[in-house]
Amino acid sequence: MTMVECIEQRKTTLTEAVAAALRQVAHGQAGQPGWGIHIDVVQVAQVFIVDDELRRQLEAEVRNQLKSTSELSNINTQEAIQKAQSESKRRLQAEHLAAERERIQTEQEKHRLQQASEQEVIQQETPVRLLRLAKQCEVLAQERVMRRLENEIKVLTVENELMAKRAQQTLRQEILPLEQRPAIAEALANTFQGANLSFYGEGAPLAAALAPLVDLLKTNLQRVGHASD
Repeated sequence: MTMVECIEQRKTTLTEAVAAALRQVAHGQAGQPGWGIHIDVVQVAQVFIVDDELRRQLEAEVRNQLKSTSELSNINTQEAIQKAQSESKRRLQAEHLAAERERIQTEQEKHRLQQASEQEVIQQETPVRLLRLAKQCEVLAQERVMRRLENEIKVLTVENELMAKRAQQTLRQEILPLEQRPAIAEALANTFQGANLSFYGEGAPLAAALAPLVDLLKTNLQRVGHASD
């Protein structure tokens, strides 16, 4: 066994080797008398290194081994820390991505519900809007008809005014001689009033026969003049 094995295995292999050797001596073997005792327990509590150089070398090896173990442990610890940090970072990123994905899904669902609601509102309002548009079109058509009728009424009014003016002018033309007739009659009456016609020559008998007609004409003209007054 090496010194390191003796130190590390002193409670197992080294103890068992020492116990076996002691039993052979204490119990006796191959006709040799023993010590007359029975060994129940053998235990190697500690191994001492007498050689200082060997002890320093072993201590240095043990320190180096402990240092290496410690460094390795530190490395493993750092790796474990880095791994834990990486896993934590990766877990946080995964959680962030999951939260972001959930937020995007929520926004999409919200947008979809909003679109569905707007579509439903549009579908509900479409008949009302169509009816309103139809009513507006009907009102516009009625207004157009009313305007056309108003224009026609204006045209008829203008035509009636023109016709009235024409009728007034025509009536005026027809009434003017009648209005002037009393003056003419009065003038003729004044002309014949107090006149005493005398007829001579060959036409005297005919003129004498016409004299009553002239008197009758004078009388009627006077009546017309008085009636006009």
